[in-house]
Amino acid sequence: MRSYILLLIVLTETIVGRAQPEFVGLFTSPEIGTIYVVVTAPGTGPKLVKVGDSVGEYIVTSYKEHSETLLLKKDDHVLSLQLRHSKVTAAPIDMERAKQIISMMAGWEKDVEYRVLQGQDGKFYLLASKHFNNETRVSRLEVAAPSNTPSSR
Repeated sequence: MRSYILLLIVLTETIVGRAQPEFVGLFTSPEIGTIYVVVTAPGTGPKLVKVGDSVGEYIVTSYKEHSETLLLKKDDHVLSLQLRHSKVTAAPIDMERAKQIISMMAGWEKDVEYRVLQGQDGKFYLLASKHFNNETRVSRLEVAAPSNTPSSR
């Protein structure tokens, strides 16, 4: 009886240890296209990826909008990740995520200046500016209220 219990515990730990990634959200904007939010393992933070990026040993190959499925591939094996919650929310993102999203835009990896402004609508925006040749480009993302600012006016 003990050997069966031990075998069950070992098998359970092996299965739990191989948890597959979870597709938990996506972000789309005209400036950067679509970024997918994947949690690679339980207890880890979300990873922001685009088509062509790696998630563990897999490569993100495509997104099927009609089924809300992110497809990852490793050799000949295709892993389909269904969007965990398919409710659209317009929640603002935190400052660090906003900077990470902007840094994924082509040419915006470094030398970017950031400012947080509160619009007349009461919402907070992260403005990112970057010099390209002889022009300055600006990108804007709505963000959560900074922690040192009261959330109500």
